[in-house]
Amino acid sequence: MERILVVGGLSGIGKAATQNLKQSFLVETLSRTEYADPQIKHHSLDATDSNKLKEYFKNYPSYDHIVVTAAETPIGSLESLKDEDIIKAINQKLLLSYYVARDIPWEKSIILISGFLSARPEPASALQSVINAGIEGLTRAIAVEKAPKRANCISPGTIDAGLWDKINPNIRATIMEKAKSRTLINKVGNPLQIAQAIRFAIECEFLTGETIYVDGGARFGC
Repeated sequence: MERILVVGGLSGIGKAATQNLKQSFLVETLSRTEYADPQIKHHSLDATDSNKLKEYFKNYPSYDHIVVTAAETPIGSLESLKDEDIIKAINQKLLLSYYVARDIPWEKSIILISGFLSARPEPASALQSVINAGIEGLTRAIAVEKAPKRANCISPGTIDAGLWDKINPNIRATIMEKAKSRTLINKVGNPLQIAQAIRFAIECEFLTGETIYVDGGARFGC
């Protein structure tokens, strides 16, 4: 059975991917927090610390596939975000993805997660836009450099889960209604739909260097 490591696999998209993939693969998870599930091996480790990551996995058997879902990027205008928040966000998504691809051994494919704001920026989304665009560029570069190993990227639209769970329910509902209106199908996404796209990218052996947008057509909506 093929082995998969899901980085950030304890909540939101990562949790959905873990649950979906464990039906057919031997899945392990990695995050900074502890996790207790007898069916899944978990590595409690900060993947933004490249030295610790490299040391931890230096003698570890290679995974067949790696899925990187970890991310924490704040929303804010160019002027409103503090330098430390900008650097933290870049470390926790873009650099983390770079470190994982470089320092954890894998043999067949790696799946990164960006976001549709790379293609359609909105007000107060400059930081998210540039990080997501960087993830997509990194995906293409890995695909070229590591061929015939494969690298692909999933770019979700607005997903009603994850970081939104921390938002006031009334504010969240308003944001989700606006997000629906900007799609072509008047819907926001859920983690399972992104997990299904991740599974496709893993299983389709003729796919590499691609970014798959799973955004309900938000790039083309009003």
